[in-house]
Amino acid sequence: MKKCNFCGTENEDIAVFCDECGKSFFKKKCDKCGAENRMSAKFCNQCGRSFNDDAKPESKKAEGTKSKHIPINEPIEEPNIIYYEATQKIELLFINVFTLSHKFANGKGEVKLIDATPRIWENAFANSEALTSMVIPNCVKKIGKFAFDRCINLSKVYLPESLIEIGEYAFRDCFNLSEVEMPDSVTTIESGAFERCANLHSVKFSNSLKKISAYTFRDCINLSEVVIPDSVNEVESSAFEGCNSLRSVVIPKSIDKINNYLFNDCINLTSVVIPDSITNIGECAFNGCINLTSITIPDSVKEIGRAAFFGCNNLPAEIKERIMGINEDAFIEEEGLPF
Repeated sequence: MKKCNFCGTENEDIAVFCDECGKSFFKKKCDKCGAENRMSAKFCNQCGRSFNDDAKPESKKAEGTKSKHIPINEPIEEPNIIYYEATQKIELLFINVFTLSHKFANGKGEVKLIDATPRIWENAFANSEALTSMVIPNCVKKIGKFAFDRCINLSKVYLPESLIEIGEYAFRDCFNLSEVEMPDSVTTIESGAFERCANLHSVKFSNSLKKISAYTFRDCINLSEVVIPDSVNEVESSAFEGCNSLRSVVIPKSIDKINNYLFNDCINLTSVVIPDSITNIGECAFNGCINLTSITIPDSVKEIGRAAFFGCNNLPAEIKERIMGINEDAFIEEEGLPF
């Protein structure tokens, strides 16, 4: 027997949903706000509360010269806006800008960078809770890893046409970021770049994007629709895992594999269009997609991983037969699932 995380009712070990309250055993409840979260979540995807009082968000200490060695003018202030202006061109201006961000951005709403370096360094504005809006100038080519990690009140960010790469976890836990529009210059999004952006509901992808890395949009619980551009040739594992509001997905013909856990626990996903370029559907790819009712399995699909469709009980019988004809274990629970 196993106990429901929401109402405490005892259920059979094989149960996917609680017999009493109907909640999924793939979820746990936040004691602070009551939101549903994946069992493996470290922080609530709605309010940011830690599920472990001792746990802290990942952070990395920036390297380089101390901020006092960075020549920078006094900020030019306008109401609620602060401008940083370099006195000369400096390759690594933003090495320690996270220190400056706390000095100048706290208590202010917006930050606009002008005449800046081609790169925003890692951890640059991490944990800047006062930051609500960011304008990145049209000379920045890369946003470093963790650059805006846990900027929990950041709601708007302008990505310039010069931008090529968005680093690992660059905007992770930006709970109030509502939309992202990538310029067509962007070719690379690294792992977890927008993970747990709870209010993100709209994403416009770059038409030059080559790959969507692992965990990029994991637990973006308000993302409702995804159209992957034809330029993308790979979407890595768990890229859209836990996107509770995701209802439809269009996968381009440029992709030949649906990777492991790609749409795991997308409980409101109802429709997926799989092109005839797909040859492999990975383990747990659609695990827990309990409302999936429409999916095409083209003849090109030769391999389907274990538990790829576990919990997808609303699929038509003929689709189930087609899937089980490729792998009888496609509807069997994967051992050691992280729930």
